[in-house]
Amino acid sequence: MKTLEALYRRIPAAVVISREPALRSVITRARSAVGLVRFAALNIGRVARTPRAFAFLRYTWVVRDPDLTSDLQRAVLWTLACEPSVSGCIVELGAWIGGTTVCLAAASRLAKAGPVYAVDTFAGADPDCQARIGHYGGSTRDLFQRNLQRAGVTASVHVLGTTTVEAARTWSTQAQSRIRLLFIDADHRYARVREDFETWIPHVAHGGVVAWHDYDDAHAGVVQAVDEAVATGVVVNPETVPGLLWAYKR
Repeated sequence: MKTLEALYRRIPAAVVISREPALRSVITRARSAVGLVRFAALNIGRVARTPRAFAFLRYTWVVRDPDLTSDLQRAVLWTLACEPSVSGCIVELGAWIGGTTVCLAAASRLAKAGPVYAVDTFAGADPDCQARIGHYGGSTRDLFQRNLQRAGVTASVHVLGTTTVEAARTWSTQAQSRIRLLFIDADHRYARVREDFETWIPHVAHGGVVAWHDYDDAHAGVVQAVDEAVATGVVVNPETVPGLLWAYKR
């Protein structure tokens, strides 16, 4: 385990240093593979505790969609929401149809650790979402609400139906607490991912978690923005499994 840990801690620096796309891709995949083994070794036992195991399985199956997070990614988010590193609320940027919203809200409620704020216009942010939004009649808001109701977590979720940047600008004027877990999964274009991080990180509590979805080869803009965020040193101790990276605010 010590060898695995040493290898895992060296990979993030290699990703940032490398400017060759092909090499960055290889390093990113290696990092995710090692992170998967590491997460399993350190956390699966915690996720599997009763009654948390039964609760996780129940809420994971409420919303099924191949375009959403994998069960492994939800297991990570469940663990982060269930075992807070600091006090505060959870903010999800990009809720789509509520798959991860349900998971985060149910885990936070189980831990008695505060509400979830879901930020989304429900009209599709980036080109990929806009291409699929027609299947939902131009908005995913109704399906999102139905999924929350099916899961019984409506009361634990506060919906902010606006852009992520606008929500960040008005956050400090509202009565919300500091953020203990920020999950970034909105517009996947590089500039927008970077902007989401920069506008929301001041509201994250020290020791709180920032997690990014779609940290993989298919989303080069996400990978670049995340690697740059980690390189600033504002967030530290990055960890990853395939398609998801999270780190802790210094």
